Order: sequence, then C-alpha cells, then structure tokens
Amino acid sequence: ENDVINYFKTIKEKQFSVTQLERYAACPFKYFLENILDVKKIEEPTEEIEPIEMGRVLHKILFEFYTQIRKEKIVIQNSDDETFNKAKKILIEIANKNVDDSIFKSPLNFYEKEKILGIENNFENSILYQFLIEERKPSEFIPKYFEVAFGKLKKDGSDEDLISTKPIEVDDIKIGGKIDRIEINEKAKSFNVVDYKLGGKKPTKNDLKDGISLQLPFYLYATKELLKQKFEEEYFPNQMIIYSLKYKQENFGKDIVALSKEMNISDVINNTISYIKNYVESISNAEFNLSKLKNREQVICKYCGHRLNCRVDDLKNEPVNEIENEE
Repeated sequence: ENDVINYFKTIKEKQFSVTQLERYAACPFKYFLENILDVKKIEEPTEEIEPIEMGRVLHKILFEFYTQIRKEKIVIQNSDDETFNKAKKILIEIANKNVDDSIFKSPLNFYEKEKILGIENNFENSILYQFLIEERKPSEFIPKYFEVAFGKLKKDGSDEDLISTKPIEVDDIKIGGKIDRIEINEKAKSFNVVDYKLGGKKPTKNDLKDGISLQLPFYLYATKELLKQKFEEEYFPNQMIIYSLKYKQENFGKDIVALSKEMNISDVINNTISYIKNYVESISNAEFNLSKLKNREQVICKYCGHRLNCRVDDLKNEPVNEIENEE
C-alpha cells in the first residue's frame, strides 16, 4: 500500500506529454488504464483515425523540404515563378526518396502514394502541390522551425535550430512534446504554431475553455519559452493554426483556431496552464473517475476499447457533470 502511495506522490516528477494530459481531461479512467496500468487498448476503426504511415511520411517530407530551403535561403511566400519552380523541384526529389524508403517500413498503398506524388503521375494532382500553392500565398509570418522537439523524446527528425533536450516546465511539472511548425513575424516579434492534420476535428471554443484541448495552447507557451531561451528576447503568441493536408478537401490548408469572444490568446494559454496543473495534481492524488463530459458517449466512449473494463454501459442512467463539448 505504501508503495502505491509513494508512486502517486512521485508521479509529478515524471515527464508528461500533452497527449497524455488530454487523455486524462477526456476520461481519467482511460488515462489510468493506459498510462498507469499499461492496459493495451482495442480500437475500432473509424473515419476519424489518421492514416498513421501516410502522416509520418508527409511530416518527414515537409520537414526535410523546409529544412533544405531554409538552408538555401529560399522563401516560397509570395515567390516568383523561378523561385517557386526551384522549390517544387526540391520537394519532388525529397518526396520520391521518402516514398521509396517507406516501402521498407510500413508500406503505403498505391492510392496513398499517388496522393503524395500525383494522381496518374501528374504532380499537380497531389497533396504536395496543393501544399506549395498554399505556401506561396503572401504572409507576414514565415515558416521558420519544424518538428521542434522538447524534453526526453526521440530526437531524430527534429529541428536542430530550436531543439531542447530539457522539458518545458510548468512550476515543477515537466512536459515533453513536438511542435509541427512555428511561423515567425520578425518585425512584430510574434509567432504562430501550426499543427498538420490528415483527419480529425480542430479544437472548438468550448474544448479550449473547458481544458479538453490542451495541445496548441501549450505549444504556444512552449514556443515562447524556447524562443526566449534561444534569442534572449520576448516573442509573442499570435495564433493557433490547423493545417489540413487532406487531398481533395475544400478546406485544404490553414484554418485558424477560433477563440471565444471573452478570451484572448493569453487567456487561453493561462487557462490551459491552470488545467494542466489541476490534472497533474488530480493524477498524483489517484483520482481516476469516468469521463464527466456531457456527451461522453459520442466523443469518448463510442469507439473506446475499454468499455468492458469501465462498465460505462451500466451507468448510462446516472447523471454526469454538465461539461459542454461543442460539436
């Protein structure tokens, strides 16, 4: 019994990830099963599950592409045809190499390869060409850092210009993670964080307000710290952006995460930090109740592989807290 008490007392000393804390926010009992007991989950397939291998390959392609053009001082934003075509050539070479490499790992299917390299061998019918067109649009914010890892994580495929082997700390809480992309406006000393997505939904105003979605606000907090460590001056958070890479989707490209009228970006960050502190405190106190989301059946339980373990179906008639989870 003392060992168990001591385990939870010292759990604060471990490194957390934002994904783990979001899991706790959604359902503390699910967190307990997966992160404390290490119970393997059985997930039913859904349309919302991102194709993992395709996501991995695209992330690697975009990381290598932007690392190379940054090195060559090529800026795509508002570029002329010569610069654009030079960037296009670099991207095609990197894409071909990575798609070939993926065959020896977890193979992509034929259609996934075509979506990356171009339907019917036409690069202009590809995710990557759509990406280039989107990137060419004029912007005051220039993509500067990519796959920015912090904390005790695998560092391969991480940005050497802004990497941190130390976790970001919130009081005495250590958090590790990896930020897909950071865009900088040097003139305004401001930045955006960008999260690439192949599927899923972007965070809603209520998700942010209720501490259900922590990742992007915390990445703003982490970026501010990392830039301050590197440049010894303050950069200020501007926006959180979801970047859809879904082929043939009307809203391909950037989608700014909307905030509630009563909250500005600093409020959202401070709110998120408060939730993180509360969640870690609750974990250290071994508080692992079932999800209290109002519509937990739809957003948490429906495709959860732990339904038999938690017996949520026996509790369907019991009231849950009125925590909204806006669709």
